Amino acid sequence: MTFHSQSQAARLPFAVAFCLSLLFSVGLSWAQTSVAATTVPHLIRFGGVAHDLNGNPLTGTVGVTFSLYSEQSGGAALWIEAQNVQPDASGHYSVLLGVTKPDGLPADLFTAEQARWVGVQIEGQAEQPRTLLASAPLCVESGRRGNSGRLAGIGVCAGSAGGGGGK
Repeated sequence: MTFHSQSQAARLPFAVAFCLSLLFSVGLSWAQTSVAATTVPHLIRFGGVAHDLNGNPLTGTVGVTFSLYSEQSGGAALWIEAQNVQPDASGHYSVLLGVTKPDGLPADLFTAEQARWVGVQIEGQAEQPRTLLASAPLCVESGRRGNSGRLAGIGVCAGSAGGGGGK
């Protein structure tokens, strides 16, 4: 083996190590960019009870329209969504408001720090009395600290009435 070929052989492990570290760095950078670009969907978990006009629990698939309002009664809906719910034997159901929309609930519904009320209308019935949305404790504290509903840079409070937008 000549001096020249020994020198190249000695550099080969360093070249391989350099290429591997470069690939690792590019991959890590891409993964961080993908995580940063992912947003938390703006959804609110909401539960209720579906009854027929005689007060009997509804079961099976039930059409329900959910609306958000700025007032406890009267006024136009700020947002509307229709969903099919699957109540249990006693009529209880749970949904994610905003799940039928690509971006969930619009974040600007909650940036004014005003109360929001949910109206529920079972298919074929009048709208039920509205329910006040409550803030999650994390979102209230986040809003007080000026974090705009963000935890580790990710919006977590979208849809909370008092915690900031979260986008």
